[in-house]
Amino acid sequence: MANDLGKVLSYDEMICNRIQENDKKLKDLVYSNYSKFIQVTETITKIRHSAESFDNDLTSISKSLSELTSRYKNIHANLSPLREELISLHEKQQQIEQQQEFLDLPDILRQTASESKWIEFANAYTSKIDGLKKNAHIKAFASILAEVEGAVARAEKALNNAISKEYDTPQKLGQCYGALARLHTNEAAVMEINCIAKMQKYCEVVVDNSFTKKESNVASFSSFISTAATAFVNAVQSCCEAYNTAFKEPFSLDSKSFDNFVGISISNFYSKANDIVSQASSLDKPELKVVEALRGISDATGKIKNLNQYGDYNKYIENTIENAARFGIKELCKKVGLKAGSVFDTISVDIDLCVSRGFVGFNGLAEKKQNQIDDIQKELKDRIDAIKQIGGVYETTIINSLKEYGSDILTIFLQKAESVCENKPFVCVAIAGWILSAKIPETIAIALRIDSLAQQYTDQYNQFPEKLIKKFTDLISEQMHSSFIELFAMNHPPLSPSLLVRSGSLKVSSLMIGASNILKVYFPDNTNPFDDNTPKRDSSKTFYFDSDESKDDLIELERTSIIEAIVVKTMKQLRNHIPLYTAPPPDGLTLKEFQQYHVDLMVFSNTINEIVKIKSSKIENYIKQINLRLESCCSEGAITATNEVSLIKEAMLKINN
Repeated sequence: MANDLGKVLSYDEMICNRIQENDKKLKDLVYSNYSKFIQVTETITKIRHSAESFDNDLTSISKSLSELTSRYKNIHANLSPLREELISLHEKQQQIEQQQEFLDLPDILRQTASESKWIEFANAYTSKIDGLKKNAHIKAFASILAEVEGAVARAEKALNNAISKEYDTPQKLGQCYGALARLHTNEAAVMEINCIAKMQKYCEVVVDNSFTKKESNVASFSSFISTAATAFVNAVQSCCEAYNTAFKEPFSLDSKSFDNFVGISISNFYSKANDIVSQASSLDKPELKVVEALRGISDATGKIKNLNQYGDYNKYIENTIENAARFGIKELCKKVGLKAGSVFDTISVDIDLCVSRGFVGFNGLAEKKQNQIDDIQKELKDRIDAIKQIGGVYETTIINSLKEYGSDILTIFLQKAESVCENKPFVCVAIAGWILSAKIPETIAIALRIDSLAQQYTDQYNQFPEKLIKKFTDLISEQMHSSFIELFAMNHPPLSPSLLVRSGSLKVSSLMIGASNILKVYFPDNTNPFDDNTPKRDSSKTFYFDSDESKDDLIELERTSIIEAIVVKTMKQLRNHIPLYTAPPPDGLTLKEFQQYHVDLMVFSNTINEIVKIKSSKIENYIKQINLRLESCCSEGAITATNEVSLIKEAMLKINN
């Protein structure tokens, strides 16, 4: 119990101490903030006094406003009649001004018409004509209306005459068509289309004049194209501004047609620029000239981009440099093929010279052929390597373009070959043999660093000699056929008695000898296909072609088979043209003509056997048919022909030598 009491007394003492401490802290707090309490009290007192003064001021202002309102009502009441009178005077002034405008309209129309400001003319007329017509009941206005209508009629006639021209400047076109569209608003869309068409013609003329054929000594390709771009951009800008003036207001027309016109004009410019690239590719050092032209196109593109202020034409401008580079490489590839193909002109001249000399001189072309092949292969490699060095464009663009257009080299090369072979059978043989030996597709593929050209191009090349030899055998057999027909007609004038072989016989034999001689150079026989002791030709590596329309005679592309084709084709054509004469026919042939007929057949047989020296079962079969026919004649003509064979052989040997 004593312990509990002690605890209570101790706790009471602690509480008393804390109360004294808190009381002391409170006194300290009051003393420390006394000055602040005083300041707050004074501030509240001042605010109360200010509020009372403000209430007095508001009362005074309210009284003043009441007085001002009263005075305003008095003034408003006094000025109301004057205001109404002023409004009436203003309306009358507007009427007078409008009537004055009606009076001035004829002068305005005359002035604008004299200055060819046709849109101002049309605007002045359309803005006043309705009001003028409303006042037409007044005599003075009626006369003005008549004068105005006359001025408009004359203006329309002048405008129609102006737009009848093939093309004109954009400013004039915009003024004329814009005025007509305002005078006939229901035809505004038609006027817009017609105006755009004339503007397009104007731009075409500007571009054509700008790209007049460039002389190489006038300026560089770069500055030439850049200058042309300046003229073009100025022309299109003039069209844009004239179009906006004419049709942007007050019409609500879709500008799609005009935007298409601008796009077409831009495309036309780049097309003309590509023509310059093509021209550059035909000059000396063509790769450098093409790069020069590409720089001009790049500069031109920067100028053409300024047209975007009139519309979004980026789709016509983007990738123009890359596209021009691709086109340039395509043109360079074509020129490479054309330049390489010029060798065929040389071959044609050489062969024509040999033919004109009587089918002699072919042997000298063998070494020349190999030199030509070596030169062309080197030129192709050098030119393709030069194209790879074109600067100013991405290397991938060059490589991809070469892969895409490299085959054009071969196509143009073969087209050139074909062009010089027209109706020249011996040129066909020479070029066929040249192409068969040259292996141009492999050369191009190596230069392009690809495995091979596309199959269609290699097939085209491999089949080309076959095509030319087919043409050769067709032409030669046709010439021989025609010569035989002439011989059998027996209508040649008599020749010198010392010349037993007529000109026709000489022609037939000479053709056979010439064919044999040129084939020895360009299609020599490696083996004799009719000799059982010689190795057989690998048929899997042999080219074949059809020697007859019946599709039943396939021959190898080598000398023996080609001459066999000539003989076979000739004899097939003569199948129904060799008559069997056992005595002079009753239609008037002399004995000498009768004998000569058999001589002609014998000459053909001996030319093949003794001069050309070709063993062929088909040819031997035809010769046997001729000999059997001769033997069956049993006539003086046949006997005479046999006796004269030795003389004919001697003549043919002289021809061959």
